[in-house]
Amino acid sequence: MFRAFFDEAMASGGALIATDSRDSQVIGGSRYHGYNAERSEIEIGWTFLARAYWGGKYNGEMKELMLRHAFTFVDRVIFLIGPENYRSQRAVEKIGAVRAGTRIDDYGRERLAFEITAAKFNQSTTPRPTSSITTFRRRLLRIHGTILTLVALGSAVATTIGWKTGTGPFGFMRGNPMVWVGLIQAYLLMTIIAVLLVVGSRQANARKWNVVGALAHCPPLIAALSSLRVFDSMGALGIVRVAIAFHFVWLFLEAFAALYPDASD
Repeated sequence: MFRAFFDEAMASGGALIATDSRDSQVIGGSRYHGYNAERSEIEIGWTFLARAYWGGKYNGEMKELMLRHAFTFVDRVIFLIGPENYRSQRAVEKIGAVRAGTRIDDYGRERLAFEITAAKFNQSTTPRPTSSITTFRRRLLRIHGTILTLVALGSAVATTIGWKTGTGPFGFMRGNPMVWVGLIQAYLLMTIIAVLLVVGSRQANARKWNVVGALAHCPPLIAALSSLRVFDSMGALGIVRVAIAFHFVWLFLEAFAALYPDASD
């Protein structure tokens, strides 16, 4: 079966292989077929990928490269897909193809026809300028992540010195070692969140990471506000007030970035 498939592909003169750029391993293939100069169209089909590469970016990237090349010669690309091949139907719809009736393929079988035009393809792949709010969100995440990391590391050092020596603003921890343990765990969590915010600033949808940045300040705020009397009894109320102000500022900034509408909203 596969031998006949590959022999036909080679005989067509339009067969292509897909390779993984990381190791040049062949992971699949596709081909052009049925060039029609009068209609200025060509078909893309017979696409396959190794199972390990299903459901990821590979099919979309392969189709985009083939479409980009095809549209230097034709105005329309079609895909003929079996009526029950729902996976392939969804895949071509993801790259912008739309239903265009039915056609009979070279084997006499009725197939669903999907098409995408050069104009639509160019519109969907033209980079859109980054809006000012998007730029603000990304910068805020990077600054927030950097400051959280510095605060977490600095606080960890200061609390450890206070716990060990009984001096400084955290000297009260010498008599309350479990408070030190709890804070060190909180600082570790802060560092992890900080790294996630910096990584999230590079994601396509930075807005959701602004939500994460805002929510990250809610638990420490709730804990601090509900324990003011406890901290007051330990002589640490001043430090806690600074921490509360810090959390409120970043909660407000991240919430603003997450809730502010995009230009397209």
